[in-house]
Amino acid sequence: MSKEKNNNKGRKFDLLVSRRLINLSSTIVFVVVLLAIYFILTSILKTINLPNADMTQSKTYTLSQETKEAMKKIDKDINIYVLNMSQLFSNHFTGVGDVQNNATEIIKEFSKVNPKIHVSVIPDSSKNQTFASNYGIGNNSVPAVVIESGEEYRLILGIDMYNDYQDTDKIFDIEETNNIYSIVSFKNINLVEERVANSIISLTKESKKKVYIYTINARHDLSTDNLSFMNDLVTYGNNVDVVTDGNSVDVVTDGSIPDDCDLLVMPGLSSDLSIDQVDAIIEYIRKGKNIFILQSNDFDGTKYPNFQKVLEEYNLKIGEGIIFDETLDNNLLGSPDYLVEKTLASSITNGEDKNYYIFTINTAPIEYLENDDTVDYEVLCETSDKAFIRTNPYQYDTNGNVINERTSADGEYKKEVIGILANKKYDGKESKLILFASDEITVDVPVKMIKTQQFLSYMFQNKRFVINSTNYLLDNKDVISVEKLSTKPEFKGEESEYEALRIVVLIGASSVIVVGLIVWYIRRKRI
Repeated sequence: MSKEKNNNKGRKFDLLVSRRLINLSSTIVFVVVLLAIYFILTSILKTINLPNADMTQSKTYTLSQETKEAMKKIDKDINIYVLNMSQLFSNHFTGVGDVQNNATEIIKEFSKVNPKIHVSVIPDSSKNQTFASNYGIGNNSVPAVVIESGEEYRLILGIDMYNDYQDTDKIFDIEETNNIYSIVSFKNINLVEERVANSIISLTKESKKKVYIYTINARHDLSTDNLSFMNDLVTYGNNVDVVTDGNSVDVVTDGSIPDDCDLLVMPGLSSDLSIDQVDAIIEYIRKGKNIFILQSNDFDGTKYPNFQKVLEEYNLKIGEGIIFDETLDNNLLGSPDYLVEKTLASSITNGEDKNYYIFTINTAPIEYLENDDTVDYEVLCETSDKAFIRTNPYQYDTNGNVINERTSADGEYKKEVIGILANKKYDGKESKLILFASDEITVDVPVKMIKTQQFLSYMFQNKRFVINSTNYLLDNKDVISVEKLSTKPEFKGEESEYEALRIVVLIGASSVIVVGLIVWYIRRKRI
């Protein structure tokens, strides 16, 4: 009896072991089948051309329709080299790294629109001497994009793929640590699409318009003072050739402005014009040509009577003194002579309020002369109504401190015009002038930040204002303008993008359910 019980126990044990082995084997088989299904489904999904799901609120990874239409027209081979985008440089503002990280993905979208556009990613250009020698990058591993067509190329640095933007009612907030100031409320505009698209357009244009920069009497040197905004017209793709030092307009020698000059730019005089220079410029204006002038007043009260004759063609003058604006939101760090003024909606912005802010110092008032029916005006930028004119910029109290508040020696509080567009009619011809009463807006002014030193041209929209003004005067209609705030992904996709997500989720969930039912059915049959 005891022996029979032992045999029964042995058979039960063997049966139990056998079942467990079968279950283990079945489990292994099911896992293998599940993995096989997963890899098969993954391979199938890779072959399905589902639309990209761009969940950023500003559609950072999706090219605008304007850009797509422009790129489809490109009929030349374009090579784009994305360099060193993993080499993030130190910058105080958050979001700059995001712009660079996103740049590669954004630029890849160009090759999907037109097969003639080729994109190559080079993680470290310092190891490639071709880039160091041919494109002026040197051995530095700075983030950059090189766009090439034939023997011509454009170079876009990583720092120029963004601009800082303020979209609140208050211009900025200040943090102070041991007298080092940080401006903390800016957001980053992602300009990758705009910069790349315009560079491609410029490389494919057969003819270009010419901008002459008048540097003979210029206050600022193009290289030492970082007056590079006009050169940005070429670097960032506008259909323009810029003539600067070496071939600058010299009306004293030549007696006239060159016939191929489509736009004359005067970025601030250090001394007054001669009569011959004035005559040549006025002759140029009366031909229906356009002019862009930036001019500050001097602290020492230097007069420019001959230069004023040029402005008189448009019934304008630059008034005396320097503007102070006491409104805190309209000055920098509480210094009323450091103006931060918002531009107005105008023809330059196609009537849109772009919410651009311009930083300017040594700013003069623009005044109208007598009424003139042959001139139309648009105010581009003005101060708050708490601005006043000071003819002696430095007034001190008894302790030797500069007086920033208005005194009895200063002008009355009122709004002052500091930027204007004038359209002068001459017997069937029209000449446009954009006048900004400070030549400092084109000079990079450094401000100490908590982590680094930042240039104001990247904190405010000075550069964008100058470039947009120039494009308007040149009537450049094919320039792409795309501004996208750099934001983290949010679920704000298009219906097609949601549909793609639904398909992926549905297939994955259905696969798990089907496998689960198969396992349940097989085990039930064995029981």
